[in-house]
Amino acid sequence: MSVTIDGAGSLIGVDQGLNIVGLTTLTGGIILDDSISHIGDTNTKIRFPAADTITAETGGTERLRIKSNGAAYFTGNLGLGGQTSPSGTIHINDLSANGYELKVTGNAIQFNRTSSSYIDQINDTGSILFRMGSSYTEAMRITSAGKIGINDTNPERAVDIRADNCMVQLEGTGGNGRQYSLCSTDDTTGASAGSAGSFVIYDDTSSTARLTVTSAGKIGINNTAPEGVLTIEATAAEPPTSGTTANSAIQLYSSLSNHMNFGLNTVNGGYGGYIQVSDNNHAANYQLNLNPNGGSVIVGSNVAQAHANMDDLQVGNGSGNRGITISSGTSNYGTVAFGDSADGSGTDRYEGFIEYYHDDNSMRLGTVHQERLRIGSGGGHKITCAEGYYAANLTECNDGRIALNINQTRSGQTKAIAIGAISGNSATGIQCYDTSNNSANNLLLNPFGGNVGVGIDNPGEHLHISGAVRRDTPGSSNIKFLEFSFELPSGSTTTIATVTGPVVSSMAIAKFEYVGLYDYSDVGFYSGVEMASLRRSNSNSAYTYLQNSEIHAGGNNSSYQPNMFWQNGSNNTSDLMITTGSYVIIMGTIRITTFNLGLSRVISI
Repeated sequence: MSVTIDGAGSLIGVDQGLNIVGLTTLTGGIILDDSISHIGDTNTKIRFPAADTITAETGGTERLRIKSNGAAYFTGNLGLGGQTSPSGTIHINDLSANGYELKVTGNAIQFNRTSSSYIDQINDTGSILFRMGSSYTEAMRITSAGKIGINDTNPERAVDIRADNCMVQLEGTGGNGRQYSLCSTDDTTGASAGSAGSFVIYDDTSSTARLTVTSAGKIGINNTAPEGVLTIEATAAEPPTSGTTANSAIQLYSSLSNHMNFGLNTVNGGYGGYIQVSDNNHAANYQLNLNPNGGSVIVGSNVAQAHANMDDLQVGNGSGNRGITISSGTSNYGTVAFGDSADGSGTDRYEGFIEYYHDDNSMRLGTVHQERLRIGSGGGHKITCAEGYYAANLTECNDGRIALNINQTRSGQTKAIAIGAISGNSATGIQCYDTSNNSANNLLLNPFGGNVGVGIDNPGEHLHISGAVRRDTPGSSNIKFLEFSFELPSGSTTTIATVTGPVVSSMAIAKFEYVGLYDYSDVGFYSGVEMASLRRSNSNSAYTYLQNSEIHAGGNNSSYQPNMFWQNGSNNTSDLMITTGSYVIIMGTIRITTFNLGLSRVISI
């Protein structure tokens, strides 16, 4: 059954539905079972397929659905903003803005202006791609892992940028801002002015590389070709004495208003390089502590060579010239002090010292904070000795070397006196010589007065000897002379001396000048001169003696005189003996002369 109503509202007929022709006004609402269709185009409809649902169909296909919860579904391309032929799922035109449009198609969002286009694309891997230009060249992507790649289709880091030279540029716009670039150079022609493979922070405003990290891991600050692991290039300037400008290459700052400055200066400025510790105005200077908690400081070497107990500071490596310079005013001191107090108070700060006084150009050495040695500008010495110590105590360096050598040049003459051990001998010698040709000079002992003592500390004569006198004749004569004085006890035979090493021509003579006393409380005595001689004979098989030859004698009893004689000893030796009588004491002086014999004293004196 349908119902037909004409334009005047007249019912024409009813047959399975209602057909309305012309303009019709209906009041009170229209209740439809399913859809509203167009005459002649029955596959274009507005439908009510279910409760609280409305759809729109074209060509027999549902294009729009609105559900009860307000959700709407659209099938096909949607054109907005005057777009009558949408080529994307959503196609928006703004014709008044010279060709700007937005198009959503497939899995892409496209922005167009004239012939240029920018595209956001979501691909099958879950990444978001940003393309540019009519050729859709990829410029950036965000992977499903959250990594961003700029000109990089496979970013390995959170942000991965690939470009020629400068890649990131920062610029302040507040009026005083500068423009900086972060660069990773692939050649040496970029704005970074660094070597190939370097990472650079570049100051575009001043066209200067501020930070360079080379492919070798070296860092340059204001330097594009660092030679060390860290190279800092700064303007050379003197360390400041006031103000807040550091003038340094490196500055360390603390909240306590202390500064440590590391800087360089030209050699002509007096500072090749410096470390300065001061307050924040550079007016007050503080101490610089090196290894305050222990350890050593080494200068000019890479190996610790100092003594284990003296290794706080080592200068040099044992080769080449090394030194430490202390500069002070023309009328001031330059001092190295040795303190023994933890707090460094009072004289404890310089218990020992080495000091140079510029006013008179003297070098001074002190102990117990007192000067002990002074060397004048002309080389003269002044030694101040504390009680119980030697004014000078020199130890010989080794065999055959002199311990002390004194040189003097005056009136065209060069003289010297040397004191030291004789090479190959345990004895110590004093030698005067001419330094120009090493010829011997005379040794004068107290030439202007005074006494000389040998073996005695209070000589009473010009020459005062305690002990025997030994004299050997130089050359090939092999004559030896020995003289000394002694006393002999009563009733004894005493060995005086021994001769050794005889040859056919060996000879010896002894002369004894004596006086003898009988019974210390008596008046008996006797004095005289006795001699005893020997020679070697019979092909060195025996000695021949002339014994107890009396030259002169006198007194009240001849029994008081001694008996002097030679006696054969062991190993081809001969001993000089003297016998005294009972209750007799002998005192005298003996002189022994030998030829081609060894001679040694036996009696203690």
